[in-house]
Amino acid sequence: MTLTDREVGELHARLRQIEHARRNDKTILLALDDEVATLRRDMEKLRARIYATISSVMVFAALVAWVVDVMIV
Repeated sequence: MTLTDREVGELHARLRQIEHARRNDKTILLALDDEVATLRRDMEKLRARIYATISSVMVFAALVAWVVDVMIV
């Protein structure tokens, strides 16, 4: 069984479509990879802010406890 020129042309067209779709998918994956990296950086910044806030609250609570202790004595 041999392929006709028309069938060969259709196969080439389909191959070009598949290659184009692969390039599009690669572009989308790269964009998503960049987005994930950005989200990870943002999450690390948020985590640092949360830790800093908790630390500040603990220091403030200790200071308040010390002031209350000094005022009672």
